Amino acid sequence: MSVYSIKENLDLIPGDLDLFESLYGDTSGKHNVLEDHFETYNFREKYHYIIIDCPPNWTILTQASLFASDYYIIPSKVDLFSSIGIGLLENLVQSTFYDSKSGIYKFYTMYRRDVGRVPIKSLGVLFTLTHEMPIASKLKERLQKTIPQSFFETEVPYQSSVPLKFSLYEEGGTKHEALKNSISKVVHEIIQKVSMSEESEEARKAEKVYENK
Repeated sequence: MSVYSIKENLDLIPGDLDLFESLYGDTSGKHNVLEDHFETYNFREKYHYIIIDCPPNWTILTQASLFASDYYIIPSKVDLFSSIGIGLLENLVQSTFYDSKSGIYKFYTMYRRDVGRVPIKSLGVLFTLTHEMPIASKLKERLQKTIPQSFFETEVPYQSSVPLKFSLYEEGGTKHEALKNSISKVVHEIIQKVSMSEESEEARKAEKVYENK
């Protein structure tokens, strides 16, 4: 598996044919294939954070990515269909990883227990490709009221050159300054949310130990 250094403290690891072949054909028993890749290449020892970009559908790749992850983020555009898509994803996550009737529930639960990691948690909804328009603000308020999820304070703004072209920004350039600033803020929020979740989990464990004494 190739690792490309983008800049200091940031590497890109694209999928390769070995991973594709591992996921091709019969998908039963393959939910741990990405976790196996992490162990094979010692990624958890090399990186503080591993961010996996998943396709917006419930393929074995998405399921394997969630199987290997401690947290997940729900990127969403601000539109009328967002609540439906987010609700469907939540139902699939719950029925796959938390429902005892799921085909992988026992395996997943035992594995997470053996490695000392709690089941996957949502960090919340991240609005992307946002516009500064009155109707967008109203839709965001509506979604925040109807969706039982936390929401990132930061949003990723829409910029035409990003989704429509292969456009790489220069480190000193100003063309994508708003986008760079928003991504920096998103990273800060992710770190903050993960730290708070880990502190909460440690407190829960300590309380459980105290109750058992």
